[in-house]
Amino acid sequence: MDNNYQGNQNDLVKLIQRYELELEHRIKSENEINMIAKMLTFPDQDNINEILKILGKMTKVDRTYIFEFKDNLKFMDNTYEWTAENAESEIENLKNLPSDLFPWWMKKLKNNETIVIEDIEEIPAEGNNEKEMLKDQSIKSLLVIPLFKDSLKGFIGFDDIKSKRKWNYADIDLLNAIGNLILSYWDNVDKTKKLHQVNKELSQTVSSMINILVNISVERDPYTKDHSSRVALIAENIAEEFGFQSNELSTIKIGAQLHDIGKINVPRSILFKPGSLSELEFEMVKQHTRFGYEIIKDVNLPNVIKDIVLHHHERNDGSGYPDGLKEAEMPFETRLIAVVDVFEAMTSHRAYRPSLTVDEALSYLDENKGIMFDQEIVNCLKSLYL
Repeated sequence: MDNNYQGNQNDLVKLIQRYELELEHRIKSENEINMIAKMLTFPDQDNINEILKILGKMTKVDRTYIFEFKDNLKFMDNTYEWTAENAESEIENLKNLPSDLFPWWMKKLKNNETIVIEDIEEIPAEGNNEKEMLKDQSIKSLLVIPLFKDSLKGFIGFDDIKSKRKWNYADIDLLNAIGNLILSYWDNVDKTKKLHQVNKELSQTVSSMINILVNISVERDPYTKDHSSRVALIAENIAEEFGFQSNELSTIKIGAQLHDIGKINVPRSILFKPGSLSELEFEMVKQHTRFGYEIIKDVNLPNVIKDIVLHHHERNDGSGYPDGLKEAEMPFETRLIAVVDVFEAMTSHRAYRPSLTVDEALSYLDENKGIMFDQEIVNCLKSLYL
């Protein structure tokens, strides 16, 4: 009686210990899966090989890998791989494989079936091709998880080259879940690539449109192109000093290139008049900001570019045109172009006057900073030239 009780107690202890080990394994596996899920949330980072390493160590196999199908499932490529120290890499040997060489394998994968092979010697006769290929790689046992979303995309493989093994079906469920995460990651990568392509094409379209507009203005007023290019260069340099990033610098550059585009609607006789303008002529020149805005208002450009075109002649004290805006009503980019536009114009030769020196232009801006012009922008401009 005592012996039976002692035996039952020992069995219970072993059962509890086994349960604790399985629970510890399950918790560890779920933690690793959570980590993998986080790694797959960034479509611009390719973490697949690192994920295969985690899966390989988690399942204690010798090789983990991913195959992807192409040409309507006609061919497959080993695209990712991790191997343990005792295993040889096979990825370079497994490219462009004809799928019809593995009919047994493909039939199961097309049906979204997990392939569990505890002993490759037990593969049925219809899978002889698969068996021979696996033997050539010294594989004793393996698990294959289909990557299936609406249709077959690929599969994840787990090879054991040391011994046969019995696969835990709870682990298989977790690995299938990881397969679904990888499919979602690929989907996000594909969408991100398409979005980048659309943005690239849009950017090219916008660039072409800008070049067309600039070239049209050059035909009527060559000075405007050189002026706008110099304004763009100086404005970018100042914006960099203020910590603007590349996409923001690009916006400022485009705004500077287009800021005087409305001058294509101002008569050449006024633009190139060697003497002083009459009041009426000056009013016509002032209209170039509205003309420019009308040209680009329906173009898919950032609003700040349109604001630069419309308001680059506004002044902080409200004395500018066309709307008499004050400092708080203008974005930084517009205030920046306003300063640089005046500086570049003053230091360039005009039909009605010779160019002023850099010191003379900076002195004028310095006298009017905090009044007509942004004080910090003027100070930054001075630091670049003095």
